[in-house]
Amino acid sequence: MTLSETVVEKIDRVLSNRREQIPAVEPKLNKWQQLKTELEKLESAIGTLANYKNAPAEIKNILDNYRNASFQKDVRESIEAFEKVRERMKRTTINIGVSGQARVGKSTLLQTISGLSDEQVPTGSGIPVTAVRSRIFHSEQYAKTVIKFHDYSSFRENILMPYQTELNLGSPPLTLQAYQAYEYSLSDDILKKLSPKQESLYIRLKDMHNALSSYKEYLTGEERLFDLTGIRKFVAYPTNEQEKLPNCPRTYLAVQDIRIECKFPQIKVQKIGLIDLPGLGELSAGAEEHHVRGLQNEVDFVLFVKRPVEGMAYWRKEDAIALDVLDKARGAIQKRGDFVHIISNESNASSELTDAMLGDILRKANNGVDGKNYKVLRADVKDVNGVYQHIVNPVLEHLADRLPIMDKDILSDASHSSHYKANAIFLEIKELAQRLKNAVPTSAASAERFDELSKKLHEKVAYHLNQIVDNLFKKARSNDEDDDYIKAVQDAESNVGTWLDNGFGFKSKEKWLDNAVLKMAVPGGSAGFTEKEINSIRVYISEQFSNLDKYFKVKVQALRAEIGRVLQNETGMLLKTEDDNILQTFSELLAQSGEECPTLSNAVKTLLDLEIKYRTHLHPRVRECLDLLRYHLRNSETDTQVIVSKAKEGAEEIYENLKIKAEQAVYQTRKALFREENFISLILHAASEQFGDSFIRSGDSEKEIKRFARSYRDEIWTDEFRELDSQNARISGVNKAIKSVLNTLNDLIKLNKGEEK
Repeated sequence: MTLSETVVEKIDRVLSNRREQIPAVEPKLNKWQQLKTELEKLESAIGTLANYKNAPAEIKNILDNYRNASFQKDVRESIEAFEKVRERMKRTTINIGVSGQARVGKSTLLQTISGLSDEQVPTGSGIPVTAVRSRIFHSEQYAKTVIKFHDYSSFRENILMPYQTELNLGSPPLTLQAYQAYEYSLSDDILKKLSPKQESLYIRLKDMHNALSSYKEYLTGEERLFDLTGIRKFVAYPTNEQEKLPNCPRTYLAVQDIRIECKFPQIKVQKIGLIDLPGLGELSAGAEEHHVRGLQNEVDFVLFVKRPVEGMAYWRKEDAIALDVLDKARGAIQKRGDFVHIISNESNASSELTDAMLGDILRKANNGVDGKNYKVLRADVKDVNGVYQHIVNPVLEHLADRLPIMDKDILSDASHSSHYKANAIFLEIKELAQRLKNAVPTSAASAERFDELSKKLHEKVAYHLNQIVDNLFKKARSNDEDDDYIKAVQDAESNVGTWLDNGFGFKSKEKWLDNAVLKMAVPGGSAGFTEKEINSIRVYISEQFSNLDKYFKVKVQALRAEIGRVLQNETGMLLKTEDDNILQTFSELLAQSGEECPTLSNAVKTLLDLEIKYRTHLHPRVRECLDLLRYHLRNSETDTQVIVSKAKEGAEEIYENLKIKAEQAVYQTRKALFREENFISLILHAASEQFGDSFIRSGDSEKEIKRFARSYRDEIWTDEFRELDSQNARISGVNKAIKSVLNTLNDLIKLNKGEEK
């Protein structure tokens, strides 16, 4: 049986589709991580309030009940779920794990598929051989081994800690030097109380300590490159002969990860990996958890190897326990058989034992129905052709069809679980906020004083804004000249005049004439040349008067600064800044306010968005002045084309004619702009009046100014509430933390709803 090209294409497509899922996963992961931080801040704020000596008993009871309903587990599980999904979708290979009890042929199967030998994937008889989980990847280009070594910190956390925890020995030494000097010496009384398993773990722990000199030099945290030879000591347990030595070497203890790349003998799928999973059923601290973690984080599918030999040719209790471990690693994948196939290793096996084992698997693992829970694949794991035909190719065909479904199961489960947990936490936090609100005592005197001050703030801002509006109204309707506006228009006129005098941009009239003679020399050149010059002059004049935008910008900024200073003067220390961007700062404070102020925010945003542009506001009004610059070399009385000499005299005639018309157009434009002198004041007046209507006179303005003042009370009235009870500040801290948590949860819920749509 050979693998079809269709299967290869399907597998490539599966990997491609996975990468497309990442943008949908990462926002949720980020939000859960953010929620974790926000909940920690809330916990801190609650602790500060709960520990306050004068906090009422009712509030303390509310906070104690919240602490009993901790969300840490839900948040941790959600983060872990999305991290696993993300890592799964980021994988560039399909990873097949090989698992099973010791002595069933796992390593032999790995050798057969990968083409490696005992040097890289050790095999043996009797005691377990493989000590380190290896990752083996098919590569057409490389034959190499990359070993990531522990540093002492990760060695302590991942190797020593599980043993010492199971033995109740406390935490391991903090440094390598301290570990080297440490002595494992339990009294006879304590040793007698150890269970058989604990006694075995204690012996292993002492052996690891005694062998420190054999692996200490590798505890560097480095990643090193090796070829495919000489790496057995990094992956294999000591042999029986080595175990008899006084300080048996255990170099494998320094290894955190091994990645081997080599060319598989018959594989057609390029992006394939094999994960060697030792430890299932072995007596070592944390072995089961380590196994499950490896399966969940790195493996897409598992081959569970069984071997029909004496003492193992039936479905044992250990096999059922092992499948329970695999079932735990399967997680959200709906069908067991999608994730696990059972391999019957029939190397040197008798037909009687084989039939007995297969029959027992049928009855106990598949409930008497062939393939009900697990598909069983049979092969001699030493036979390359047989392994590829009866195991590798069927498995790849299975994965080509079922892996997208498994991916969907895992992603859907993480999303649904996220949605449920986010909603549950949201309701709990919402209830906490409401209960606190109902329980918090109010200070009538403080509340009345606040109302009085916020009303006065509203009145003062209204008074000063009305003065600005009135002044602009008078200016817009007066005959007083605006010297700055007049100067801006005159500067534009002067710039055009200088340009005209300098030969329309040629720096002199003579240079322009020389250029004109050349352009007019071609047939019909005078008319075309003249038309182009007219367009050029018209564009230049328009561009020069567009410089009025600088004047307009200054005027708008001045209005914003004037209104900003009104707010600054009436809000204490809140807006103390040296620059003129007060209104922008005020807008940001509105956005950050503890209570929403949409009317005030919109009023400020509208004023910040105000722009006066020459081309949109004034150019259409003065555009007709440039109509003078329409020149057709025609006699106005006879309406016949005027023929001008193509020599310098004709060019000079055109020059003078163009200059006169340009000067007339500039003059008319200036007059038209002077007539619009009050137009800018009208715009500024309208903008300031609109701002005042929204900010001061709208139905919600007084209410929103009070909301804003509540959020920044102490900055606006720095001395007025100095003696306010410290409890209120602590309650405010809790409320702010609650709001942040609810905002993040809202974002999470929206993400989930968006996915459902």
